[in-house]
Amino acid sequence: MNTQSIDKLGDKRDKQKLAKAKLFFAALLSIGDMLTDIMMIVQYFRTRSMWGYAWASLGSLFTNLTLQALLSFTQNRAKPWKRQLREQFYVWSLVKPGVDAWRVASGAAQERGQMVNAQYELTANKSTELVAEAIPGTLIQLSALLMSESKPTRRALFSFAFCILTAAFTSAITSWDWDLDKENRKKQRQFYGYIPSNVKGLTVVMGVVAALQYEKVVYDVISSPNSTFVEDVELGEDNQQLGGEKSRLEESTVVTIMVLACAGMVVSYASLLVSVKREYLHTFISTKTSRKSSQESFTKNEEDEVRFRIFSSNRHKWEHKIGAEVKVWINERLPLWLEEPPEWFNDHKRSVIPDDFVTDPKILVRLRTNNVKRIIEKRRRSSVGDIFATQMTEETEEEESSVKA
Repeated sequence: MNTQSIDKLGDKRDKQKLAKAKLFFAALLSIGDMLTDIMMIVQYFRTRSMWGYAWASLGSLFTNLTLQALLSFTQNRAKPWKRQLREQFYVWSLVKPGVDAWRVASGAAQERGQMVNAQYELTANKSTELVAEAIPGTLIQLSALLMSESKPTRRALFSFAFCILTAAFTSAITSWDWDLDKENRKKQRQFYGYIPSNVKGLTVVMGVVAALQYEKVVYDVISSPNSTFVEDVELGEDNQQLGGEKSRLEESTVVTIMVLACAGMVVSYASLLVSVKREYLHTFISTKTSRKSSQESFTKNEEDEVRFRIFSSNRHKWEHKIGAEVKVWINERLPLWLEEPPEWFNDHKRSVIPDDFVTDPKILVRLRTNNVKRIIEKRRRSSVGDIFATQMTEETEEEESSVKA
């Protein structure tokens, strides 16, 4: 092995280590965010005037965990009840982000009966956390900081900063992972590939830098002399819990906070647009509808595997415009695929081809093997299976295709 090959191997290993470190850092952020939310819920409940924020934060946390529990049940519904209980324990003990990160980092294969692979499960849980907890938690805690009659505690500011950091890092790293995925760049070239190969991490850290600056702005404005703090001679229990000082933010101060925060987000987004490849700007700012996007995934690609993805899209989005073209194409390719099947043309792919798109009855008979019929019947019984069936990994698909009636 020459020196150049050794260097390439070393770079690959370094990238793998960085990817694993990134996964576990994201997992630690998620777990830390939930723990700081619980910390603030306890603090809010100790102050009667803050009970509304306590219940709002508790509801956000519970919604996140409930949705993750449902996703976990759906993912492992074919597994024994002991496995189901173990997966639910991971969710409700708050360690699910770490478990997901470990499975992706270790390259865990999709098990038979699971709906999606580890990467899809990780992304689904991260998205749930972002929508149900991280973003709502940030808004709840910001509202509590601004509306509180007492000076914010360091604990409250730390929790608020942690919420922002988690939301920024989660959204940035999810986009990063999906864009750099080789399969995504191969199958959806018109969308994935916006991160330049020599970006050196600029796109990933942009959201985090903006988040930290955002937190600094809030802290500086709240702590500045422009805010009027009026000492109360007879401090009540509520004021002692939240810092011992009554504070009243002027309207101009609140406006300043929001303007600076919005400006920070605009600068962050503008920096992202400047750093990405120019030909992918339309993926961030575009008037293209999902209907048009589905049609172009077929008309603007030449590879059979990529064009076949049209069948995983709702046919109402494309049948009226390009249905005839798709029908001609699939009937030309099916005889060839049945004689010499491409690696990707497995039973799950065969099952998504509509009967009315196959003009030759003999070809349709050959297409609908016993295993394909079972897949179709299973999909009809489960709407959730219909959503995830096309995302099954090759390992599971090969195992199921070997099952004979």
